[in-house]
Amino acid sequence: MIKALTNKIARTYPQIKKRVFEVDFLRGLCILLMIIDHFFYDWYVLMPQIFGAITGPAWLEALHDFATFWWEWDVREVTRFIVVALFFFLSGISTSFSRSNIKRGSVYFTIGIFISCVTFDIDQMTNGIQIAMIVNTIFTFGLATLLFGIFEYLFKKFVKNKLAFTITCASIGVAIIIAGYMSPTLFDKTATLQELNFSNLMLSILGYGKLHNQADYMPLFPYLGFIFLGAAFASIFYKEKKSLFQPLFDKFNHRKKDYVDNIVWLPSKVGKGVSFVGRYAFLTYIIHQGALIIICAIIMLSLGYSLNI
Repeated sequence: MIKALTNKIARTYPQIKKRVFEVDFLRGLCILLMIIDHFFYDWYVLMPQIFGAITGPAWLEALHDFATFWWEWDVREVTRFIVVALFFFLSGISTSFSRSNIKRGSVYFTIGIFISCVTFDIDQMTNGIQIAMIVNTIFTFGLATLLFGIFEYLFKKFVKNKLAFTITCASIGVAIIIAGYMSPTLFDKTATLQELNFSNLMLSILGYGKLHNQADYMPLFPYLGFIFLGAAFASIFYKEKKSLFQPLFDKFNHRKKDYVDNIVWLPSKVGKGVSFVGRYAFLTYIIHQGALIIICAIIMLSLGYSLNI
């Protein structure tokens, strides 16, 4: 029976050794929390703007009221910062598994610019429904990864010292995080009154000024710092570029002795699902908001609401 279970697990998780599943899981958890957060944003801002005041069934009004409470709650701001910081820290760890962070960063930065342009145009065409994501997550992730990739390439080419690389990454990371945390706009909900011009765009990218009606604001400072910290962490704990828990799985899957107690550590269906989201984090990011808006709009239309834009 145990042998059959072992074989089934091996078939179910054939790629388990090729993935750092704790990074996938935590990154997937961050993405799922982001989706929940954006779901409430849709009911707090977008649905009232697209369909007018929400005065329908009691449950719908309660959902809108809770979404309003959630987005105006100071605890949400702190929680969001922690989740985003963790996401970028995990992304920093992932830089140690990439063949070319410069190439990877360039691709995502290009995608981020495309998202910025498209959402800004939609925002303008719909008379400002606050959907513009100019300095969005992929934009900042791509730029941060690109900058880190350039730093990594130059450092390893001219210095060639792993310990110095780790210390330098950690030092730069801490410095950027402190500089970003000191930004007056990081937690300031009122700093959204600037117009789009080159100066304000540069300040907004760095983290020292928000543009008017910008959603999903993700500045380089402090989040670039977490990329550097994650890279420093990976250079210490992920030298072999595999999961820290890999010995447990190797022990279970490759020895004949029955390790029944270790079954509880194997990825459950829920864990596997969360890890799947983490593995395809940026694809999920790209499609999730459109899917959420469509779902919310269908609900509103089915309740008899009509478009108000």
